[in-house]
Amino acid sequence: MQKLLAKTLQILDGSPQAPQNKQRGQSLVELAFITPLLAIMVIGIIEIGWYANHFLIILEVTRVGARAGTALTGDLSPAAWLNEASIHPYIHDEILLSATIPPQSETYRNCDLAASSPAFFNFIVCTMLQSFDPQTLAGRPSSGPGSTDTFFEEIRDRSGNLITSLPYPDDIIVSVFSLQAINNANPNTILLPDQQTDERAYTYASSLFTRTFDLEANADSAGLYPEGSQLIVVGRYPTNANECNVWQLAGGGLDVDLSGEPFDYIPNGVRNAANGRFIELDGMDTETEFQRGFVWTGQHRIQRTRADGAELYCWGSEWDSQRVIDQFNLGAFVLDDDPLIEPWNQQRAFLPSQGIVVVEMFWRHELIMDFPFMDNIVTFFGDPNNIVISAWAAFPVPAAEPNIIYDLP
Repeated sequence: MQKLLAKTLQILDGSPQAPQNKQRGQSLVELAFITPLLAIMVIGIIEIGWYANHFLIILEVTRVGARAGTALTGDLSPAAWLNEASIHPYIHDEILLSATIPPQSETYRNCDLAASSPAFFNFIVCTMLQSFDPQTLAGRPSSGPGSTDTFFEEIRDRSGNLITSLPYPDDIIVSVFSLQAINNANPNTILLPDQQTDERAYTYASSLFTRTFDLEANADSAGLYPEGSQLIVVGRYPTNANECNVWQLAGGGLDVDLSGEPFDYIPNGVRNAANGRFIELDGMDTETEFQRGFVWTGQHRIQRTRADGAELYCWGSEWDSQRVIDQFNLGAFVLDDDPLIEPWNQQRAFLPSQGIVVVEMFWRHELIMDFPFMDNIVTFFGDPNNIVISAWAAFPVPAAEPNIIYDLP
């Protein structure tokens, strides 16, 4: 039996006639070639699993936070948020050196119930941090996320020599959007419900009756959106930190773009003010703002570069109004300009107005094994010392749902 096994191994080895000593030498050479590759594969699988574990944790934490915002109403709704607490103390200190930092800016960035006041945005973040435990956000001290000190992580080699210092990216950003369903069309082309003879056409006309407005007839909104039914952003909370419009010029200095994002730009809409859920000011938002969304640590800076080399001078959310519109307009729904579809079967015409909370999280991931070759492999995909995991989640927030009614002529 032993001879049979030996003969089988010789055949599988490809050299059944080779002397025994040469066969062993060949196996050692093959093993010497294969072992490093096997080691790299095993370590790579471990690293991928380590990364996937952290990504899934962060993804679930963002979902926990977004889900928590769904049921917040009354004093905990986004409309009841205290705007003095919106801007992070570090950003206050960075851009408004002569201004007094409101004490609420730090108070509302503390999960100690005895020292903080629970409200919509900090309630969500504190819920996320509790779910994230035992992991923590690195950077600003846990005793006070509102610290204005800048923290950097020192990256050292295996001998302890300093390679570089990188700013901590860890942050949580929470934004709330009010999305209004609107039919961008000339109201004169819409037949009123009582003028319809078909039941389906009657239902269709009724759905358009209170949401039709000709955006092209308004100088501020002309050309911004396509014709037909769609969702548009008409508000974003916090209302004093809802856009980024300051650029840092390549040669020095700042350039302020006051064109703003089109929040509640429709001047002739008849708003149902009784619900008290929509408080964005009429007209374009022309305030100078260096922060977008409610930020917890103030460590995530938005990276955008204009054609002239100017960089966006802003911290916070990666979500602007256009990204929200693209995400929530349900592109797979039937478009209004399809000539083969009857108007009352165009599904996008029945999209509801809604409030949405978007939660983003950024966290620096470190390799679990200090393997000499792994850094060189990771370099193909980016800086191994600066691997940032990011995830986002969105859930409906009825408290931020707009209720704007438009009059047809």
